[in-house]
Amino acid sequence: MALSIELLRRLDQEEEPLPKRLRLALAAFKSNYLPVQRKEELILKWLCDYGERNQNSEDVWSVLKACLNSSHMKKLSSANIRPPVKCSLSQILCELLKSESTFKNSEFTILECAVCVLENTSFQHYFKQQLEQFFEFISVVLNVAINGENVDFCVRILQSICVLNKQVFQKEVFSVLFIQKALQPAIKFLEIIPSQHVADSTASHLKFEIFKCMQQVLFPKTRSKEISLVFVSLFSEESGHRSVILEALFECVSSAVVNSPSDSTVHLFSSVFQAFVSSFKSDAKSVHKMFITLCYFVGFKPKIKLSSCGGYKSVLKYKKFKTSFPECHIQKVLEINDISMKVIRNLLGVLSDTNVVNGNSDEVPFEEWLQALISAAISSTSKDSISLALLEVLCAFVRLRPLIIEPKVSEILEHVMLAKKETEEIRVAYTTFFCDVLKMFVKLSRLQKFVAKLLNLRITLSSREAEKVPTLRDILPIEFCTEFQTAITLLSGGQTVELMRTLLFHLNQDCVVVLEKQQGDCTLLFLQIISKLMCHFLRGTRVADHSVPSQIVLKFSSMMTELQDLLGKLGQALLHREHNCLLMVAFLQLCYNWGEMKVLLIHYSVKYESAADLQLAALQEDISATNLSYLHPYLNSELWNLVAQRIDNFGEADCKELLVKLILQKLQAVVLYVNNNKTRQDIMLSAARHLMSHIREAWPIILTGANALLVTSVLNPEQLECFANHVVQEIGCSSESCSEGLDALKKPGVQENRILVVAFTCAALRCIMKLFSGIKRKIDRASHQVVHLTLARKVLTRLDPCHILTCMSKDDLEALTPVVRDMASAVNGSFKKEEDSLVTDGWKLDVMGVQRYLHILELLPLQHTPGILKSLLVVSILALAITFERSDISRGEQLSNIRSLLYRHLLLGLLDSPGLPDLSSYLSIGQLANWLTNLDLPLSRDLQCLLFQRLFESSLSCSSTLHQLQDEMPVLQKQSSQWPQDMKTLGTAVALLQVLNKHENPEDQSLCLKYQRRLLRSIVRIMEHQDGAAASPSVFEGYNLMLIWCLQEGDSKQLEKLTPHLSTVVEACLSQIRSKDLPTQSSSIKSSLDLLATLLQYKFQFNAVLPSNFIHRVWSELANQDMSAGLSTVGGSEHMQLVFEAATEKELYPILQDLKVITKVAVQSSEKPEILRARLSIWKAVIQSRFSDGRINARKMALEQLCQMLTVFVNRCRVMHGTSGESSMLPVLELLLTITQKSLIFMSPEMLDLCFESVTTALAVDSPELLSLCSVSLQLLQVLMKFRESVVLDCIPSFLQCYRQLATTVASHGHVDLRYSAAEVKQYAVCAHGLERLTNLLKEHKPYFVRVAAYIVADLLQFFETYTLYPEVKIHYSNCIHSLLSICDSHAILFLSRTLTPASQLLLKTFYTTYNKFHRFTGKV
Repeated sequence: MALSIELLRRLDQEEEPLPKRLRLALAAFKSNYLPVQRKEELILKWLCDYGERNQNSEDVWSVLKACLNSSHMKKLSSANIRPPVKCSLSQILCELLKSESTFKNSEFTILECAVCVLENTSFQHYFKQQLEQFFEFISVVLNVAINGENVDFCVRILQSICVLNKQVFQKEVFSVLFIQKALQPAIKFLEIIPSQHVADSTASHLKFEIFKCMQQVLFPKTRSKEISLVFVSLFSEESGHRSVILEALFECVSSAVVNSPSDSTVHLFSSVFQAFVSSFKSDAKSVHKMFITLCYFVGFKPKIKLSSCGGYKSVLKYKKFKTSFPECHIQKVLEINDISMKVIRNLLGVLSDTNVVNGNSDEVPFEEWLQALISAAISSTSKDSISLALLEVLCAFVRLRPLIIEPKVSEILEHVMLAKKETEEIRVAYTTFFCDVLKMFVKLSRLQKFVAKLLNLRITLSSREAEKVPTLRDILPIEFCTEFQTAITLLSGGQTVELMRTLLFHLNQDCVVVLEKQQGDCTLLFLQIISKLMCHFLRGTRVADHSVPSQIVLKFSSMMTELQDLLGKLGQALLHREHNCLLMVAFLQLCYNWGEMKVLLIHYSVKYESAADLQLAALQEDISATNLSYLHPYLNSELWNLVAQRIDNFGEADCKELLVKLILQKLQAVVLYVNNNKTRQDIMLSAARHLMSHIREAWPIILTGANALLVTSVLNPEQLECFANHVVQEIGCSSESCSEGLDALKKPGVQENRILVVAFTCAALRCIMKLFSGIKRKIDRASHQVVHLTLARKVLTRLDPCHILTCMSKDDLEALTPVVRDMASAVNGSFKKEEDSLVTDGWKLDVMGVQRYLHILELLPLQHTPGILKSLLVVSILALAITFERSDISRGEQLSNIRSLLYRHLLLGLLDSPGLPDLSSYLSIGQLANWLTNLDLPLSRDLQCLLFQRLFESSLSCSSTLHQLQDEMPVLQKQSSQWPQDMKTLGTAVALLQVLNKHENPEDQSLCLKYQRRLLRSIVRIMEHQDGAAASPSVFEGYNLMLIWCLQEGDSKQLEKLTPHLSTVVEACLSQIRSKDLPTQSSSIKSSLDLLATLLQYKFQFNAVLPSNFIHRVWSELANQDMSAGLSTVGGSEHMQLVFEAATEKELYPILQDLKVITKVAVQSSEKPEILRARLSIWKAVIQSRFSDGRINARKMALEQLCQMLTVFVNRCRVMHGTSGESSMLPVLELLLTITQKSLIFMSPEMLDLCFESVTTALAVDSPELLSLCSVSLQLLQVLMKFRESVVLDCIPSFLQCYRQLATTVASHGHVDLRYSAAEVKQYAVCAHGLERLTNLLKEHKPYFVRVAAYIVADLLQFFETYTLYPEVKIHYSNCIHSLLSICDSHAILFLSRTLTPASQLLLKTFYTTYNKFHRFTGKV
């Protein structure tokens, strides 16, 4: 006792610093040797009392937390700390947490102390006897955690509740107190998850803990019978069964509807129901009754017909609640609102996830009640509008059970379809719901019934006011129409006929008869609906196919005839009425789609051929374009002309576009089926005249699909020129149609039509010419610039598009030679007399217009035009370029874009194309090359070299051109001028000699030799200057070119002139590579690397001249480069290989040692995976190098050490779950693939294990590079099975693990639930094909895989059962199964038949039957 008093005295000494006393308290608490009775409770009480007096002393609470978390505290029994101390401690913590004066930092520490109290075993023994105090404490702690948005504390609190729930004896009291004190605060945490930036895993963990806590505390399986009896009493006339827990729960949820926020209420209902269903899933009746009860609390009390009373009554009433739960204060039912809808949506989602719907009882027919619930939900909203919540509820019903919603479809459609969709969210939700309903009826094979119910809405629609009716797009969204058309494609023949019969019936009775007899007013919207459905039906149906039975084709053909009669009646009825554009559009859409189907039937059916011939006479009588009676005989030529006249006079754009489509459709049929040449020619001319007179509406349609090819065969050159001019002017002048027109030019129908491409090209050039031929203006505007225009106008004026198109149509392109020669003479003259191209100021040029027309030329595939047209285009582009270069336009962004288009996209694009133009026949190549050399071209140096190379290649057909070049290039002249002029033309001369080296004309060999010697002389002279000229890329390229030439020709005399400067060149190259100011992909570094590569390749010849440490210096400079910038893309790997091959054995060892050091640093650094990628690319060069015996041993030892480093790296990536290494696994796999492919490299067991571990690690986590990882992994395993099978067959389990992971990865990412583009699906199909090829390799080693083949088959069948694979992927998995079945013996098949799931057994039966029928080898050839 004295020691206790002494301890408290020393702790209370105010003269001692507080930290010292706290350290004393903590040490005394943790000590096992301090002889003080009940020192733990003394210290805890002192800390709480002191902290209560000094609430914001954070150090006190930190020490208390340390005491509670200490191992000494966990060892104490419940008797070491007496209950009064525990009570006092919990009360003090509660008061402090409730207090508003507590500082934030102290509050957090106090909260941690409170959570530690809850988790402590000693305190839990105390709280078992004090449940009210426990939940009071829980309530305070939860509220403080909610205010601080601390999810981790909430998880720990819920876990403490679960732990204590297992220990208490008064389970009912515990559950009731949990409902009253802790349930709603715990649910509030679900509200803060979206607002708080928490990880998905943390949020999922919190939801799981709440769910688990509710399930264990409220609904343990031991209460199943009790709850079942209570619900029986609640829903029947019986009484006497009570449940205190349900009473408290119902009181809680009913009050939450009135008092709690909407989100909290929704979470409460769904969490309670989810926990209930999870515990009592086997008792479907109780689940249904719980669902009905929860729906009652949010206002849903639908009436159904009960067998007991014979009338319609509500299954649950307020009086029954008061009888069953007399002490429960249940709030009265409120009106249905958005909260009610959201609650119902979530409850239905829980039911759908658990699939607990079946189980009707006499007391509660649940399916009928759900149907009544649908009606109640619909009736709770206004008829004229619709809410987002209702649509979500209806979608939940569709997912729950289609047969429940199917009888209510008419009522739903009447309310949902005809209501206005005010917001975009509602439109999206409506589209989702409508598509879900369509898919539901398709799965039930009741699509015809759905369409009939949809069309039965005509009466309701006609009774609506026009202002309250939605638009057609709101009723039938585009997504629904697409799904509907897809569903039609999948229908059987009989279902197709029945559906068309339904559509025809409603079209006749509800539209045609009404309009024809004029007994009423046909609703415009209804005609639009039925027209839309019929059009998509005709587009989707697949009746016109040889695989369809002939009886179905005959029935469909007869209905097509019936539709033809209806269209005739409908057209005549519309002509007897005042013109209505929307009605006419609906009619013309039907006509067009009917015509498309008729053309197909004519092609596939003999019956329709004779029918088409019958209309030829009517066609010959009236050859006008608007006489559509040949293909559409239901109206005669007079009526069709009247329709066209009305459309011309009153029609809107939609009507005019449809009329153009119909004319093009007729034109296509005439071209295909009319054999009379005169009639066909007359009709084509008439159609061409009509299209040209309506070109504004026709041109977008003409450029669509196959219409471009059809129309160009009809139009003569004058009309084609007019058409191209109109289209180009529309694109160039109108900003609205600019993007639409440019997209039209990119379509295959235009890109593949040569004559149309030429027409657009000529039109664009003529439009540019018109811009240069403007009128002199008195007032200058800022949007126009003054420019010298003579040359461009002079050249482009000589361009005659009609003459060019005529020559194209007659295939007489040689007739264009004089035109090209005349245009080229003007360009050649401009090279000699620059002043002739100047004019006085005052001309105005629309620079933006020129840019738009040049952009049109850029989009056209000019590279595939004939050679003479390429020459014409090059001359025109050069004329424009010369004009702009000599103009006084300010060098702004607009001119920069124009120069880029002229030089990079047009001039270089034409020259760098198959079939080079013969420019030397028209242009002075020497003067052109000189002019281009003096320009600052908007091209990189590589592109400039390419431009000059293609230019010289195009001129080699004429030998005299080479002599012209000598006159224009001082560097090639015998008596060269000063070296600055040589430097100016050196790059051009190097490009010329690169072309001449490939030129095999024997007549030019002597001239080529002379040029090469003169270039060598110029380079030597340049090298002698000391002002930095030797470091230019042109000098390096020329020096490298001459060096290679001398070495290949064996010209030692010329080589002696180059070698004295070799050391200077080497130093300059290494200096360029070392420079930090140059980008890695610059031309200077590239030319330096190429020169060093030549020296490395011919190192033996230069040993006497090169520095002794040449190899080491080159290696050091290349290794010290910023590899992350992508040196390997410039050819770094190839240069490294040359370094390794040129190194001797003595030089190779230190190089490999340096490489290992820098690789180890890259492996250990996880921040920059691109560095590791670059280092591993160097190792690829090591592997691919050709070594002698001594160097092979050095490489072997280096690879063994690399394997150890990569093993550590792969293991680290696996431990970190790919978070840091997923982007670095691809280069590792590529390196291992390179090693495996090199047969001379020994594959050790450690290296093989590394291969398998790398594959499993790379595929463990989803990565942006997943497709690449799968592809490389498959290649690696295939190469292992092909070339390293001896070691792989000793590690079959590891190999099969990789195989299974690859198959799982491809299947889990290749199913239809993941919406991929066609290109992405193709990529996954390529991976699946690689898996198939790998599987085929297993058949070659059947004895090794016969025991495990059955298990692989089981895995693949599981994929078919789990995923709906894309067909492109599925076919390869099917082939894998067939290959594996050839390995399985009869015992394996029996084993699979016994052990597989029922679904997989059916799949196995199908695959095995197919295998025996088509794939099994029977010995027959």
